[in-house]
Amino acid sequence: MAVKIDPSSVENLQSLEAVVSGPDGANRLFTITGIAETVIGLVGTDGSQHTQKETFTLLVGPPLTQPQFRKAIAMASLTDFTWAAISGAPNQEAGSSWSVAATDADWDDESQQVELRVDVSVSVIGLNTAAHVTRIGFQVTILAAIAGI
Repeated sequence: MAVKIDPSSVENLQSLEAVVSGPDGANRLFTITGIAETVIGLVGTDGSQHTQKETFTLLVGPPLTQPQFRKAIAMASLTDFTWAAISGAPNQEAGSSWSVAATDADWDDESQQVELRVDVSVSVIGLNTAAHVTRIGFQVTILAAIAGI
């Protein structure tokens, strides 16, 4: 199950709206950017590799009806992640990795907004090591057809 990001935890939220002459009657382009708080992490306690994956979701942009929505694209990046040795020095095989495994944006019929979905993965190997991802940066671009222009 996905973890919903609280919109109030998004930092540096910025939105830009432009009038366009696009395909299929599209006449608006929205670009939304920000930094969202996430919580994913794990501790290496037995010297073997462990991986944790989590999907985070966030509703962005203006409310749109299904006929108004044309398309959305998104990108995300890790903006705050850590690795640490705990309880003494890590063993010789210690390490970690972090990644944005997938990013998607599509219209959500329940909220009538675009839902950003970001899959984050954290891996750690070694005894007495910890890895965390606490923030992700994102950009969502939405193409819409809004009547009355």
